[in-house]
Amino acid sequence: MRNVLILFLILSSFVLAETSPDGIIIVTAERLPALISETASSVIVLEPDDFISGSVVPVLRSVVGTQTRQTGGTASLATFSIRGSDTKQVLVLVDGLPLTGAQNLAQDFSIIPTEHIERIEVLKGPASTLYGANAVGGVVNIITKQITEPLTTVEMDVNSFQTFQGRFIHQDWGEHFDWAISGGISKGHEHRPGSEFQKANLWGKIQLPLGEMILTGTVSHYQDDKNFSPTSNQQDKQDRLALNLKNDSLSANLLYRDYWRKFGSSKHIDRGLTLDAQYSANLLGFPFLIGGDLNFVAVQSSSLSNEKRQLLYGGIFLQHKNQLDFGIVRAGLRYDFHPSFGSYLSPSINLLKELDPQMTAWIGIARAFRAPSFDELYCYYPGAPEYYFPDYKGNPNLKPETAINGEIGLRFLQESQQLELVAFTRRIDDFITYIPSGDALLAPRIAGNLGRHFFYGVEVRGSRQLAPHLLASCGYTLLEGKRFPENTRTYYTPRHTIISTLTYTVGQFTGLITGQYQSQQIADGYPLPNRFTVRSQFSYHLPLGKVTLNVENLTNAKYEEAPYSPMPPRHFTLSFSQNF
Repeated sequence: MRNVLILFLILSSFVLAETSPDGIIIVTAERLPALISETASSVIVLEPDDFISGSVVPVLRSVVGTQTRQTGGTASLATFSIRGSDTKQVLVLVDGLPLTGAQNLAQDFSIIPTEHIERIEVLKGPASTLYGANAVGGVVNIITKQITEPLTTVEMDVNSFQTFQGRFIHQDWGEHFDWAISGGISKGHEHRPGSEFQKANLWGKIQLPLGEMILTGTVSHYQDDKNFSPTSNQQDKQDRLALNLKNDSLSANLLYRDYWRKFGSSKHIDRGLTLDAQYSANLLGFPFLIGGDLNFVAVQSSSLSNEKRQLLYGGIFLQHKNQLDFGIVRAGLRYDFHPSFGSYLSPSINLLKELDPQMTAWIGIARAFRAPSFDELYCYYPGAPEYYFPDYKGNPNLKPETAINGEIGLRFLQESQQLELVAFTRRIDDFITYIPSGDALLAPRIAGNLGRHFFYGVEVRGSRQLAPHLLASCGYTLLEGKRFPENTRTYYTPRHTIISTLTYTVGQFTGLITGQYQSQQIADGYPLPNRFTVRSQFSYHLPLGKVTLNVENLTNAKYEEAPYSPMPPRHFTLSFSQNF
């Protein structure tokens, strides 16, 4: 095992992990289409070929500077953090509109279907200037498919644990509008006893030209029923309806979402309505992006004493981007109002400098904040003394978490090799956590603002074509996280993370092997030791389809990504897709 790790370390000394090529257009960093080479932020683009067995979780693990934590196999809870952030500090969007609810801000990525996803953009770094609350660590923007051609695709998977999955998507052009529909279903169990699950989802989209504008309507439904243990069951359902009207300068959105959850004997309903708009304009000869949003949420939950809680909040923003003699300058300012704590200003400024046609450098600084969730404000979770779990209580007097962030980066893009080097720092004040109300072991824990967290680190990632058929990629993250006044290491901050991949392509065959090393970390007082895992994937392209064999945990390592949650042993997934 040590020799394998040394091999990956040697590889990382001359080739560094995946970077998006120069020609890719991204929208999340600026809320407008922009070349990644002209963006003063670190952004990763994940495309459908990266998704494995209908899940976004495996590929999220490969994003340098981030951490995915899963409590088991395919169907178990999976959360995502960026540069040491708490999972609640990552804003998750679908087509630029919020996915998470107001009660619990930590998104479960295991329940996100993949068949209708065009790509996922991961913006590393704060984004409160454009998106408001909860983008302290960064943004994950799930962008759904555009209807560009008639197409039908069917996919099927089976794995070692006798889990079966089926997915489809059909898109077509009509005389007056274009439309698409997709769906999926999966059923099986994980490596743990009593871990049965079943999932289903349905998604549809219509694109309707209206003169110089396009009206897009999207509707989706998913439901998820899974067991965490023989006696613990959770059910989730969500319905979303989104309307978008846009042209070259204006984009307006309306979103309605309805989220229902049942966990054991507790029930939770989280509904929301979002109005969102932005407009590109020239003011006094300077280009500006002007926009804002208004959100109404209503939550009724047994953990909130079954009392219906409502909230109206929103914000407005202004962004300016201009090419000057010394580089591209992007400056922004957002004003948010929130009944729980008043108002907040989120400024940011970024500078991008082209050093030569293939190399750019950037620097940025920004403020960000996270609003407390309804659970943190009002919840009451009774403890379980027999399992040494205390009571958890909300605190309506919480202040928002606030952060100041800095980043400096260097990006090199060439046809055969790519490189990105980023140094970052972040200070978070009034961190929200549950604080024991006394010295007793089972004293109730009450939500409160406690101290300051300080993070800094370095990310290096890139790729290089070693031979006509062989591509190597590798990434390294150095992360330091401290909490004060205790002066102790922040939870879930491994000091070193290394990811390396070799990809071999010849004819219709593609094979890859990926290794990941992560150093020791502390999780809620529970030590998670060093770990080294390997996965492989082999694909053969048919005339109108593809057969893929994926092997997870190739070395059969025993490890955990979250406390008391052993990850699956070596297991296989065989996938088949067919286009019509």
